[in-house]
Amino acid sequence: MTTLNYILLAAANPRKSGALYAKIFGLEPVENSETFVLFVLPSGLKVGLWQAEEMEPKVGKADGIDISFGEPNYAAVRSTYDVWKGLDL
Repeated sequence: MTTLNYILLAAANPRKSGALYAKIFGLEPVENSETFVLFVLPSGLKVGLWQAEEMEPKVGKADGIDISFGEPNYAAVRSTYDVWKGLDL
């Protein structure tokens, strides 16, 4: 089963956004640089704030978020990929 474990948000000013998220989450980031701030929530979910101009791949207005799902090994990644590839969207 895939597990949502990471949300990456594009931010114009990661440190400024990070200060707000620190208040919302009630905890300090585990990483706090000019271009990237990372929080690890008690549940294990990671929330990253990356400077929009430095994100790779580049983000546009409609796609400023990236989410990641954890898998225990490569075989599980391939299996999930195959299932999701066949989804009727």
